[in-house]
Amino acid sequence: MASVDNAIMDLLPRVKEAKDTVDLLNRIGMTFDVVLEKSNDGAPPKVKVSVKNNNPKYSILIDPNEFLPKLSLLKDELMKLRSAIEAGREYELPERHDPLYLMFDNDYLLGTATSWPEYLTYNLETDDEENEEEHKKLAEERKDQHNVERSLRKELRDKYVGLGAEHYREDKEAMKSVSGGLEYHRKQNHDKGSIVKAEVAELTKKMHDQQTSWQQHGSSLAQEFGSDQKRKVKASLTATTARKREKAQAERALLGDLEKSRTERRNQAVDNRRELRELIQGQTSDAVTQEAKNLFFEQRKVIGDDTRSAMKKWKEERSKQQEKKTSKALEARAAAKAAQQAAKESIETVRAQRSQSAKEMRERKAFVEGSGAKGKAETKHNNKVVHDMMKSQMFVNPILAEDMKAKAGKRYAELTRSAPATGSAE
Repeated sequence: MASVDNAIMDLLPRVKEAKDTVDLLNRIGMTFDVVLEKSNDGAPPKVKVSVKNNNPKYSILIDPNEFLPKLSLLKDELMKLRSAIEAGREYELPERHDPLYLMFDNDYLLGTATSWPEYLTYNLETDDEENEEEHKKLAEERKDQHNVERSLRKELRDKYVGLGAEHYREDKEAMKSVSGGLEYHRKQNHDKGSIVKAEVAELTKKMHDQQTSWQQHGSSLAQEFGSDQKRKVKASLTATTARKREKAQAERALLGDLEKSRTERRNQAVDNRRELRELIQGQTSDAVTQEAKNLFFEQRKVIGDDTRSAMKKWKEERSKQQEKKTSKALEARAAAKAAQQAAKESIETVRAQRSQSAKEMRERKAFVEGSGAKGKAETKHNNKVVHDMMKSQMFVNPILAEDMKAKAGKRYAELTRSAPATGSAE
């Protein structure tokens, strides 16, 4: 029940606010109240807002979740009306935002009833258990239950109305205390305003007196120096007028010169633009463009022919150089093979000579060993001869070596000059 009490306490000020709002909107016949609706499943009663209208007779129960948005919309419409009144313009409330439409144009549960239309179709009689006495008894029970619910609602309404009245008295006392403070400040402001008003009145009087004295002083001066002052003023005005006239003539002349110069510059600019346009049109005509295209084509053709001729010559020269390099490489390879073959033959010859010399040495050694002491001297001589022979056969003749070295250097120089930088001849 605490949730129900809180819901009722929240809705009571909203209900009062809704009543004030609809009264300002000229719907004074509408009333709002907080009621409880009994639940069929034994749950706590539901809080509803009862809305009634006197003329015509309308009544409806609205859920708080539906009532609060409608109240907010009514407050917005009231604010729009106030703004229109303050601005002095017209504003017409939309028909769908009328309080009657908002509150009564809703679907709600009016009640439940059970009927058997099938019996009416066949004109059957009413059963005994469905006679009027039983129906009246059920109606009386429902009426008593409704009276109990009504008394409960009245008790709760009186309770919350009493609480609302108590809150209203508290708010009224608070407003009274605030009104007293406002009255005190209003009185202070009134006293300060009176003092300021008196000071302003005194200053206004002093200013008026000063203006009167200055007017009197001016009148006395006018009476004393009237004609002489008029003559001086007239002469000053005449001189000033002449100076202004001369200055105006000079300004007009200067403006005329400036306008003339500006007109000349404008005409010159127009002529320059026209000449430039004619020059551009002449330079961009079809004939000039075609001639430029033909010249560009001829230039490209000449360059292309020169390029193709140069490429052809370069390819021929490169082919010749390639053939020359190939022939030189073949010659170098043949020379290298011939040198290798000669070296191989020389090595075979040396080997054969060495084999023969070794054979002879073995034979002589055997002879010397067989001859005894007589052959020692001869053995020594033979050893020397064999040593010299081996030395001479081990190394190439110096003259032949120089000749081979010169030929090899010359061949290497030719190969390094003709061979490409990325490879070498085999």
